Parts: sequence; C-alpha cells; structure tokens
Amino acid sequence: MRAMLPAAMVRVAMLALAFALATVALGWWGVPIVGAVWGAIGRGRRRPAATAAVAALLGWAGLLLWSAARGPLLSLAAKLGATLMLPGAGLVVVTLLFATLLAWSAAAVAQGVARLARPGDTRSATTWFGNGTPDATTDPRP
Repeated sequence: MRAMLPAAMVRVAMLALAFALATVALGWWGVPIVGAVWGAIGRGRRRPAATAAVAALLGWAGLLLWSAARGPLLSLAAKLGATLMLPGAGLVVVTLLFATLLAWSAAAVAQGVARLARPGDTRSATTWFGNGTPDATTDPRP
C-alpha cells in the first residue's frame, strides 16, 4: 500500500495538469474531453471517475490561484458574484464544483461505455445501467 500511494499521487497530479492544460487550450470543454479519455483508458483502475473529479478540482484550483497571482481575482469574483447574487467565495466554490462534476460525469459515462464495448464481454447493458451490479451468471470475472 505504501508504494501505491506515491504512484497514485503522481497520477492525480499529472491528470490535474492535463485538466489545466486542456482548459487553457479548449476552455471548459477540455474538462469533459480529458475526463472521458481518462474514464475510457482507466476502466481497469480503481475509481477512475473519482480520480478525474479530484484531479479536475486540483487543476482548476491551480488555474484560479495562478489567475489570482496575476490579477485581482477576488475583486472580480466579488463583483461577478454580486450579479449572480452569490458572495465572491461562493462563485469560486461553484466554479470548482462545476469542473469537479463535469470531470466525474464524463469519466463515469466513458468508463461505462468502455466496459460495454470491451470485446468478449458477455454482460448486457442492463448489467451496468439497470441495477448497477454485475449478474453472477453473466459476469466473466472471477
């Protein structure tokens, strides 16, 4: 377990960087794209959607910190938040929540589609979209 923790932390850090770079390049559309790719390639890993959500949160938090260091982010958040009837800190929280939920949902959907599209998989679509648990008679895993 001890050796896996640093590898997991590095994986999350690299994924957070990917979310940040994709956001800089593509805007908020980069978040579901990176999340979907991670969900599809990480289907064998443990909880890829949760990993994507945490990484997107960290990536966008890093972008917000970088923006705050370069300009008056807090005063902008307060002014923009006032137009939305939110405090400035509330707008920052909503912004981070948006990225987190977007990455989580894209990764979860891509993971489900990747599992269904796996060659030789005999599970039906209702296995993953019905009650959410694999059927013991159709699940090829031990």
